[in-house]
Amino acid sequence: MLFCRWFLYSRCVVVANGKEFFEHILKNPMGFPKDMEFEAVLHVAQEAYELKNNKEWEYVSPTDYEIYKNVNGW
Repeated sequence: MLFCRWFLYSRCVVVANGKEFFEHILKNPMGFPKDMEFEAVLHVAQEAYELKNNKEWEYVSPTDYEIYKNVNGW
């Protein structure tokens, strides 16, 4: 499971660094920085909601965003 989380957080690095970085890594996967993660991207929606509405986020997704946890395989 540790690898699954690492892979998820690594994908967050690509998203957080923008389109140019994404396209660079897509063309050159070996150029991906080692030991980088950006788990914070996973919490942006919740934090934005709480700041805007001044109340706690109560939504619980019916699916898990971590890989290997979605039994339907999407």
